[in-house]
Amino acid sequence: MSQEEITIIKNRIRDMRKLHELTQEALAEAVGISRQSIISLESGRCVPSVPVAIAISRFFEAPIEQLFIIEEDIPELPKNIAVDVYQTKREVIIEAEVPGITVDDININLDHNLLEVRIRK
Repeated sequence: MSQEEITIIKNRIRDMRKLHELTQEALAEAVGISRQSIISLESGRCVPSVPVAIAISRFFEAPIEQLFIIEEDIPELPKNIAVDVYQTKREVIIEAEVPGITVDDININLDHNLLEVRIRK
């Protein structure tokens, strides 16, 4: 399968669960699935069925599109990107070296307390 044919569905279940200070077990019980299913979803080993995606969406009161992101045409990025994250009294600082990437290639978005950094190429 070529890079152009790859479609990846990423999810933000772990981020939302942590934001709401829930355990995997509590989320699983709330949406009526097993804890192992939550683990598999969070790790990206599987994608949810439509009913499960809807149940999770309703539980977090968030659109499905916010929880499950379909990405196509993933650009080839440098391997082994090192990211440093640290916090001061007033800031959270994220530093990463991304050779070959320009400022115009980077898109930063903050939505519902979730920070997303995308690299377009």
